[in-house]
Amino acid sequence: MNKALDYIKKSSSKHEFVCQEEVAAFLEEQNSVDAEEVFLRKEKKEFMYMVLRRFRKKQPINYEILIQVKYLEISVETVAEEYGLTKSGVNNRIYKAKRWLQEEFRKVYE
Repeated sequence: MNKALDYIKKSSSKHEFVCQEEVAAFLEEQNSVDAEEVFLRKEKKEFMYMVLRRFRKKQPINYEILIQVKYLEISVETVAEEYGLTKSGVNNRIYKAKRWLQEEFRKVYE
């Protein structure tokens, strides 16, 4: 959209004729691409939230461990102490959580 406005400003300063229909078509094309892109991003985000909610409901401990270690960056040792697990037990749960999430995403995208 900014490109179109810049073009109009530049054209008028050079006294060039700018066809309003061309500008309108350009803006419409830009808006439709942007709208489609926004819609697809929003749809993907909603799907990811849905999968994460389902994961949290089915495997609450693994969900909490995954979030703490991978997203909150709490050390594996600290999480292991909190849940009474070994470090390898925490890593095993993270592995299982990732596998479950991959399978859920694969079901939809295949």
